[in-house]
Amino acid sequence: MMGILTGCDENQEWLLPWWYSHFRKVHPELPIAFGDLGMSDEGRKWCKERGILIPSSEIPLHSIQEKSKYETLTPQRVAWFRKPLLMKQSPFLRTLWLDLDCQVLENLTPILSIPLTSNKMALRGGASVFWEKVRLHITPYSSGVVLFEKNSPLLDLWAHFAHRENGLFLGDDELLSFICAHQISVDCIPFKYNWEVKWGSNPEAAILHWTGEAWKYALRYFELNM
Repeated sequence: MMGILTGCDENQEWLLPWWYSHFRKVHPELPIAFGDLGMSDEGRKWCKERGILIPSSEIPLHSIQEKSKYETLTPQRVAWFRKPLLMKQSPFLRTLWLDLDCQVLENLTPILSIPLTSNKMALRGGASVFWEKVRLHITPYSSGVVLFEKNSPLLDLWAHFAHRENGLFLGDDELLSFICAHQISVDCIPFKYNWEVKWGSNPEAAILHWTGEAWKYALRYFELNM
C-alpha cells in the first residue's frame, strides 16, 4: 500500500488546511497519514476527519540533549528530530513524506514510482550554489520531500542518530546530509519535486517548498489572506 505522510506540532497547525487543499486538488483519493508531533486537540480532530492520525504516544519519546548549543536558538528542534521517528511509524509500505510547507501543484505519480535501491529512500540533493553551509563539504539533502519504504536502512540510521546524537546538529536536514555522506548510494528526487521558493520562479515545479521562516511569514500573511 502506498500513501502520503506528514506531521506537525501546534505551532505549524495553521498550514494543515492550506497543505491539504492543494494536495487534494491533485490527488483526491491517495491516503494520508498525519503524525502528532505536539498538536492541539483541535488539530488532532481535524486530522482524524481527513486521514489516519498517528498519535504522539506511538512516536518514541524524545528529548534534546541538554548541552546542545542550538537548544535555545530553535525550539522547533524537538519536532524536527522526531520526524524520522514518526516516519518509522508510517502505516504504508511505500510512503512519500511531505513537509507541511510543501505546495503540491502537479500529479506526483512519477515520484511515487521512483525505483529505490538498497537504502530504500530517495531524496533531493542540492548543488552547492543553493547551499549556505558549504563549510560542511558534503552534499546537502533536503528532508522536505522523502520517498521511502518500510524497511529502509537509511531511515533506521537517521532515526537512531536523531534520538541519540541530536545535540551535534542544528536540524534533521543537517543530520541526514551527514549520514548520506557515508552511504554508498542515495536515490535522488528531481529538483522539480522539491523546488524552494527562495530560488525563484520555476514553471516546471511540481512541488513548491516554502522553506524558511521568512517565506512562511510571506505565505501566512499574503498567500493565505488573498
